[in-house]
Amino acid sequence: MQDDRSMPQETGFFKNLSAYAHQIKCRSPLYDMALGRAASVDDAPLVIPPDPWSGDAGRGYDIVQGLYLFDGQSFRSIDVLWEPEGFHDGWLSSMHGFDMLRDLRAFGGERARQHARYLISDWLDHYSRWHALSWRPDITARRIVHWLSAYSAFCASAGEEFRHAMLESLSRQIKHLSKHAGEGDLLYTAKALFYGGMAMGQEKYCRQALHILAADIQNDILSDGGHKSRAPEQHLVFLQNLLDIRAAIHLAGLSVPDFLTHTAGKMAAVLRSLRHNDGGLGLFHGGGAAGGSLCDMVLAQAGASGGRPLKSLGVTGYDRMSQGRTTIIMDTGKPSDRQNYAGLLAFEMSAGRDRLIVNCGAWAGHPAWQQALASTAAHSTVTVEESNALPAKGAEIPLKKIAVTKIREDLNGTGLIDATHDGYLERFGVTHRRVMTLKNNGNLLHGQDILSGMDGASFAVRFHLHPSVRASVIGDGTRVLLRTGTGQGWEFTCNGGVFGLEESVYSPGRHADTPRKTLQIAVYAQIFGQKTIVDWNLSRI
Repeated sequence: MQDDRSMPQETGFFKNLSAYAHQIKCRSPLYDMALGRAASVDDAPLVIPPDPWSGDAGRGYDIVQGLYLFDGQSFRSIDVLWEPEGFHDGWLSSMHGFDMLRDLRAFGGERARQHARYLISDWLDHYSRWHALSWRPDITARRIVHWLSAYSAFCASAGEEFRHAMLESLSRQIKHLSKHAGEGDLLYTAKALFYGGMAMGQEKYCRQALHILAADIQNDILSDGGHKSRAPEQHLVFLQNLLDIRAAIHLAGLSVPDFLTHTAGKMAAVLRSLRHNDGGLGLFHGGGAAGGSLCDMVLAQAGASGGRPLKSLGVTGYDRMSQGRTTIIMDTGKPSDRQNYAGLLAFEMSAGRDRLIVNCGAWAGHPAWQQALASTAAHSTVTVEESNALPAKGAEIPLKKIAVTKIREDLNGTGLIDATHDGYLERFGVTHRRVMTLKNNGNLLHGQDILSGMDGASFAVRFHLHPSVRASVIGDGTRVLLRTGTGQGWEFTCNGGVFGLEESVYSPGRHADTPRKTLQIAVYAQIFGQKTIVDWNLSRI
């Protein structure tokens, strides 16, 4: 057997060489001719895929006015520009992927139809042949899905010349995507190929799509039904697309594979467990809050509107406590090699439909913001020496060495989560243990943050407040009075540290306009005698 060391390794040089060779092949006239030998589109689309999800009419109006806002960046122009200078990949992907079509459909009317056709025609004028960005597999897949999903709204009543040009391009794009199906977002690739196969009457693409889908589920969905990213919003989006594929399979008159049905059921159960009382999602691992109505609709489509949320997601790494009208969602998961967000043992709290304690969220508008919102300090948890609980990428301490342990108890109307992580152990000799107890019918949350290890190590316990919460320090600085948007009163008290109110930010999603200003309760302390306990209460008044 040949020694592996004698074989060329997948270094940056070989990757760049491979990418360069790939671009030469795709730019060649022969490749363009090969894509041109696609099936006839005279009878297409044979089947139009369903799209039950509503867009944002306000954003649709903005698009008609020439304002394109994606991933925190906006561009305004009467004449559309597909590659404006200085715009990041998220904006470009959304633009070339035609994410705006659902919003234009929500806005409705002749102006929306004309603008959608204008965008498609202009794209065809500039990108009808392979292009390194616009024909990238992940972007191509999104564009195929959005063009076909919007066909009835924008294209069915268009002129013959426009429809033929669009469908001919779709046929070429589907063929291109099929050749590069192992690259990019596999879920969207599977969805695009199945939609394309139905529309063009090409069964081979449908078969390929189901093979890709099965492999992607095996790779991305954990054994308890959670998404491997551990981001609630990404979990929601995956399930939403899975349900779209299931609906398309039904529409095509085919039997839904057992693996798809089984996965959708497990994912729906997890989704219920990651929701707050307002119906939206917790802000963890870069995911946004999403809307309660969208979550309701996804669960209804999954046939899982009823059922109680799970108390513990052992593999996905979340625990949930609910009593009365109070809900706690806590991150108790072990970090993975893919994890960027450093909110170990962070929690969020909602009371009724009011969010009280939150994490700061995520925003894609600027890399510096992305880095700041991924930090431990941007989560409602403990920060040691103002550093992240996860080492920086490329550090000598691998993430797999960080241990997280948890004990969960529910007894006599009291819920308890007792979790510990050692993300600070190798750098500072410190471990963090958090014990939270929810009792008195949800009217009292008692917490202890126990820091053990090196004497003199400083730490901060942060409780980020939702922007709708008004906060004031009372009782000569011994208490913080909190008033929610609906007028509920809560009181924060603490022993074991010095605390006060500080500025914070809140971004409910990566695509938000800008993060909003809010406040946080910050408790500062040091370790003495190798252990310090910060004992705190959030009690309803």
